[in-house]
Amino acid sequence: INAEYMGMDHIVELLGEAEPPLLLPALDALKPVRRACAIDIQDIKTVITQTEQSLSTLRAELGLREQEQEQEQEQGDCFTSLRPFCDQGHEALAQLCRKVEISERAVRSLAEFYGEPLVEFIPKDFFQNIASFCRQVEDTAKRQRLVG
Repeated sequence: INAEYMGMDHIVELLGEAEPPLLLPALDALKPVRRACAIDIQDIKTVITQTEQSLSTLRAELGLREQEQEQEQEQGDCFTSLRPFCDQGHEALAQLCRKVEISERAVRSLAEFYGEPLVEFIPKDFFQNIASFCRQVEDTAKRQRLVG
């Protein structure tokens, strides 16, 4: 079989006829890939930055309110109960930042693996191509189920 001349229909047909079946596991495996391709790391970093700024503002406000609370003991415990939330939020964001850094290193490795110049490599464009491929496989598989 000359894969150079095979279209998506032929590839999906061969995968569908294989023993053991290869098409359904392949389609299931592509679903999270397609969803992941829609997420841009820059968008995640922007949200992280905005959340960090919000938590910093909250931490500063809590500090002021705690000072006021010390001065006026009758205010109650509502502000002190927010302190653990704020601290946990900062820790969760720090973990997320570490994961984003790992993801960025993985994307750079992916670019190098495919011979893409890092200066010109745009992850969003690269992953849109993968998402498009996943969509083509899914659409072709659906078409073949209806036709054959």
